[in-house]
Amino acid sequence: MPGTVLSSSIFTPRYAGQSTIAELVAYRLKTDLSSRHPGWEYRFLGNPFGTLLNRLLIEREIQADFAPAELLQGWSSMYSFVLSTLGPLLHEAKADSKRTIVLFDGFGLDNLVHATSLAIPSGDYMISQEISDEVIKKTTELHHMLVDKLFKQEGVKPPLYYRLFAKPEQIDAWMIKDRPEIGRLSEDCRRRFIKHQEKIADSYFLAETGQTSYDIEANARRLEEIADEIFEHICSRIVEYERSLALTCA
Repeated sequence: MPGTVLSSSIFTPRYAGQSTIAELVAYRLKTDLSSRHPGWEYRFLGNPFGTLLNRLLIEREIQADFAPAELLQGWSSMYSFVLSTLGPLLHEAKADSKRTIVLFDGFGLDNLVHATSLAIPSGDYMISQEISDEVIKKTTELHHMLVDKLFKQEGVKPPLYYRLFAKPEQIDAWMIKDRPEIGRLSEDCRRRFIKHQEKIADSYFLAETGQTSYDIEANARRLEEIADEIFEHICSRIVEYERSLALTCA
């Protein structure tokens, strides 16, 4: 069987349990993947951005015009990560006929959400909605151009995103639990951030972008239960891949 890499990334609203879920899924892959699907390996590659995404809207001295620069800073980290870590793994899979599941704790969508959040009108920083929309639009266009030029044209497929949906109050509670300091921000500020992420993610998975997601209803569910659903879906992707390969070789 030829080598392949099936990549996935967890996406929850920022600071709403994403890293915990990613670690839980990684644990299921570590303990159960080999028995369920012999011959498959897994690699948990974590967060390509290091500490880049460990902020909300606290540093309001950063203005909306910084959003494209913030995006490029994240891209610098992500592209270096791809060249040094993901690229060799893809080459190894092809050269040695390895079958590998790759899991990320955040990828390009996370970078876009982070950068464009600098343009959200909030608190004392109430820029016009027109300016906010224009900055977000231009930053998003820049991101998709880079995806096309640096990834797709080089044969690097974007990961499948496991996207969690929950009520704003549920997300708000997760954010404060994950990052207690966020509770010091006003509820209006937090809700604007949540709404912004939903808007960016909705547009991210439009058909013309070529990005894909598996949507998960997360209201009133334990994170362990959500991680189990993601693990089972990863297994179903393996089955689908092997079935497709068998039909191709028949």
